[in-house]
Amino acid sequence: MRAYWEQEGHCVEVIPPCFTGVECEGGASLFKLEHPGTSMDKPMRAFLTQSSQFYLEYALPGIGDCYCIYPSFRAEHSHTRRHLTEFLHAEAEWEGIITFQDHLDKLSGLLQGIIHHFLDLATPELAKFGKLDRVRELFEMSKNILVLEHKDAIKECRARGIYKDEDSKTHFDERDDIPEKAERALIDQINRIVFLVKFPQEFKSFYMGLDPEDPSRVLGCDVEVPGVGEIIGSGVREYDHARLLSRLTAQGLNPDDYTEYLDLRKYGAGMTSGMGLGVDRMLIWLLGLESIREVVSFPRFPANIRP
Repeated sequence: MRAYWEQEGHCVEVIPPCFTGVECEGGASLFKLEHPGTSMDKPMRAFLTQSSQFYLEYALPGIGDCYCIYPSFRAEHSHTRRHLTEFLHAEAEWEGIITFQDHLDKLSGLLQGIIHHFLDLATPELAKFGKLDRVRELFEMSKNILVLEHKDAIKECRARGIYKDEDSKTHFDERDDIPEKAERALIDQINRIVFLVKFPQEFKSFYMGLDPEDPSRVLGCDVEVPGVGEIIGSGVREYDHARLLSRLTAQGLNPDDYTEYLDLRKYGAGMTSGMGLGVDRMLIWLLGLESIREVVSFPRFPANIRP
């Protein structure tokens, strides 16, 4: 994956911190801990990072397009085959994103570039384990991506008998969030790589840019793949300081905790976008494996923190 960034991605690698004092995407699944403060009896509040997005955004005006491949942490009590409490996160922030299509083009190039380099670097190993044909097929699949707006995904769920509540056969409403199980069922039935885009803003983060054609929706894109579901979360960043501040406070967050991030927009950081890719999830998709625990040497999940 690093080969893609160095040879085609034209990004500068950044090494971000694992400790943060900001909740970023919300505190429900953060690991909370004490960090030394000004004196031993006055520790500071700290968290293990869920994402290095903000630090990459801080670096972006000075060094241009940048990325990191670094651990992230989620304190989720989840035992699914695609969740860990510590996982490898490949993240990037891009400047010069004028339109939403610019962002989608970046994502398309990213997917194709990573799979292409994977084939170049690991062809003998893939052939040895009988995975070479599969990865070649997925590379071809990455050339024909379906872009599907959230409101159209709701229509697809209705048409395909994928329900909000299976027992009562209740359908999803237009602005409902589609939960993981239903989302995976939809992508598996479509059997293509899907860019799921333009979500209602009420269930996405304050920093996602608004769709100029429908400001009630955001310019976000989740990359969904058959057999796994979401492997990338991404979106255009909100560039307007006043709107960013308003949306941040509307989500119940304290602007004082986000001073540096707000200053990025206050002093003009430009039109940018970014993404976060779950490396371990992408590997189980590429290799056709059942569980994320099969591609991690020492997987961390609820009730397991031993070797």
